[in-house]
Amino acid sequence: MENFQKSLANMKRACLPEFQGPEYWNVVLEEGETPLSSVSNATEISLRTKEGFIIKIRLMDRKPYMCNINGYLSLPRGLHLESWLKDNPSYDDLNYYLDNMIVELTYGSVKDLEYGWDHAHAYDANLGVPMAQQFQKQVSGPVQVLEEARFLIRTIMEKDNEILQGKKKEQMGILEEDLMKMAVHPKRVESWVKQGFDPFAEES
Repeated sequence: MENFQKSLANMKRACLPEFQGPEYWNVVLEEGETPLSSVSNATEISLRTKEGFIIKIRLMDRKPYMCNINGYLSLPRGLHLESWLKDNPSYDDLNYYLDNMIVELTYGSVKDLEYGWDHAHAYDANLGVPMAQQFQKQVSGPVQVLEEARFLIRTIMEKDNEILQGKKKEQMGILEEDLMKMAVHPKRVESWVKQGFDPFAEES
């Protein structure tokens, strides 16, 4: 946790004072979120969630051109969504597939199951340029990026559950079909005839 805070402080120092307020940097972890170890001079923080996702929040310091925060999310292995991702490897595919996205993914690696988004768009504030020189830009610090990551996790888990329910429904359909085939198997019908039972007779 100490290195986590040091890395957060390193990132904060790289931004102008007006972008160092607690509304951007007072990162509060939720239950089940665990900081991962990092070098003390890093400009990146990482944490693992209770579901097994890994969130990375990284400072991209390219002053004087841009200074912004990127978010990355590594998915745990074993999600039902994983097979879909292998068939749809582009991060744009995932952008379209997930509903109500509040961020636009700009990076993806199916091999590592890692996806990322940045805040270097035209509507994002440059954390290395005074706000007076930027018109109506949104400011995104680690607090905002972490909230985006949490929302993305919830969206992925909802979609994963939809896939699971679809698979269960498909399996139930196959089971019902198999049971029907068993019920009307020729040998079973022959046995019924010998017993004088007609399962297809209309009730009087």
